[in-house]
Amino acid sequence: MLNQKAKILIAGMLTVATVIGGPSIKSEASMLKDVNSKEIVSIQTIDTSNQPNITKRFGEMNFLSQSEKQRLIDEKNAVKPYYNKIDSLEKEIRKISDNIMKDASEILKEYDSIVWANMTLWMKLDSEVPEISYDKLPSNTERIKTSKVLTKSEKEILKNDAKRLDEIDAEIQKYYDKVEKATATLSKQIDAEYAKLEAIYQKNSDIWQKIHKNMDGK
Repeated sequence: MLNQKAKILIAGMLTVATVIGGPSIKSEASMLKDVNSKEIVSIQTIDTSNQPNITKRFGEMNFLSQSEKQRLIDEKNAVKPYYNKIDSLEKEIRKISDNIMKDASEILKEYDSIVWANMTLWMKLDSEVPEISYDKLPSNTERIKTSKVLTKSEKEILKNDAKRLDEIDAEIQKYYDKVEKATATLSKQIDAEYAKLEAIYQKNSDIWQKIHKNMDGK
């Protein structure tokens, strides 16, 4: 998983998700399979389109000039239609995803029942999960075998469940693949909308850098 940190800016009004290389903005279809899908918008900014008090907050940024504040207000108005389009596309993706994933409900229940039986030990094992994307994680069996936090007896308890969990993981992955295939066109449309947003945000990247620099110094 990419190194991430959340910053609450301006009395909790602005939340900036910062990652190496910029914020990660992804469609739901992408996140279903891989939370580390490619970053679309590469500059450090936020969606201000639906924050009603954001204009007031911009006005309170005394380190910005009036011209810079106006540019941010204009940006807020400019990005709103694109985020509305993205929200609409995401709803379509969610509907398709839910329709496909409902067929996996029974196998997901089985997975949950197995995990809950020894939840404390699974949580202990998960405490040493490396920061990599889900699809790159070793199998449950391999994780148990190489674990440094589980005792020998604890490994014995979990390894009996691990084989079935790995089988279920493989089955669930098939559903994720179906979702990705069924929503590919919609995901491309979302990517196109984010590309348009990036072009808008890029125009004010100097201002956002100024904001981040100012907040980092506090």
